[in-house]
Amino acid sequence: LWTFTFQIFSVMTNGLETGLASLLLIAALTFYAKLKIDSAKGIKIPIRQWVIFGAVLGFTVLARIDAAIFVAIVVLMLLVKRQTWGAIATGAAALIVSAPWWIFNWVAFGNVMPTSGQAENSWPMPKWENIQQATKAISDMLSLVFYLPGSFSLIFRVACTLLLTSGIIFVCYRTHLIKRLRTSFRLNSLVPLLLFSLSLVAYYTFFFRAPHFIARYLQPMRMLWSIIVAVSVSVLWRGKIARSIIIGVVALGLTFSIVGYVRDYFPSDPSANFYDMGFWAHQHPNEKIAMLQSGIASFIAPNIINLDGKVNTAALRAHQQGRLAEYLRNEHFTYIADYKSFIADIDTISRNASPSMRNELYFDSVSMIGSIQLMKRRTIRSTSP
Repeated sequence: LWTFTFQIFSVMTNGLETGLASLLLIAALTFYAKLKIDSAKGIKIPIRQWVIFGAVLGFTVLARIDAAIFVAIVVLMLLVKRQTWGAIATGAAALIVSAPWWIFNWVAFGNVMPTSGQAENSWPMPKWENIQQATKAISDMLSLVFYLPGSFSLIFRVACTLLLTSGIIFVCYRTHLIKRLRTSFRLNSLVPLLLFSLSLVAYYTFFFRAPHFIARYLQPMRMLWSIIVAVSVSVLWRGKIARSIIIGVVALGLTFSIVGYVRDYFPSDPSANFYDMGFWAHQHPNEKIAMLQSGIASFIAPNIINLDGKVNTAALRAHQQGRLAEYLRNEHFTYIADYKSFIADIDTISRNASPSMRNELYFDSVSMIGSIQLMKRRTIRSTSP
């Protein structure tokens, strides 16, 4: 499942932290399951084991900061089970390992949340967009080995999800799957991952504005579902009819996934918009250019400056304080550039600045570099006496 499922591969290769966080989360779950088994057998667990477990959790937080929620869930569950010293040792070790990152964020940015998270949450975004993307991500997770193209409508995805869910419920009922799973596996070891996944769904859908990243943020839920599917298949595999159905579903699913691999990793369109933008900026070294998604473009051309605030605290603070137009003027940017829908927000902010600034700050579209809109700063002199 992990190797051949397109949805897993796409999020694991879209941002290095997702793969690292997944690895550490699996390591933490394995450690947690072993500690639970030992506790159930009446084996006394030494403090050093809890400390090592806490250290693994701490590194998981360093990989993705929202894993702090997972740590809190684990510690609370240990306290509920009255494993007080284990909870203290685990929580303390996790905090000590991750503390340098919390301290750095507070000292450098005045907030324990990194600038990337602050920047994502500072730009306006319709809440309905978050719900749409969360629904899309969850439908992709449930389908797992099947690839649902992004062009599929939300209604079609919801219909597919309901149909798939009905099929799963029917299979569980007819095969007594849940009862058989309980006799074969210690599924209660997955409870922290389940609570963590549900917490992430609620937080990123209703309290955080970054819909385009939700599929990546919900990776723990994808991991949970992959584990459940894997153990279910191992139980159902014993039946000849079920085995034939599983083979057929996997073959069909892999066919769907091949479509995804071909579409996303063997593109027919050879354009590389942000590279091309960086190359253009490199040819115009005397121009100062602001881009929301600076990434590879600023790597190629140092005269491209990040504007959304992920790696530019000055721009982030200006935006949070409603001074972005002032920042653009004072920093003497000659161009702003990005996807048209993105850069339109910046242009609107500039046009809605104070009347005195409108005469000093105006950007006019001058060119398209692939799908990147390039806007040049103009000066409008007042005609009033």
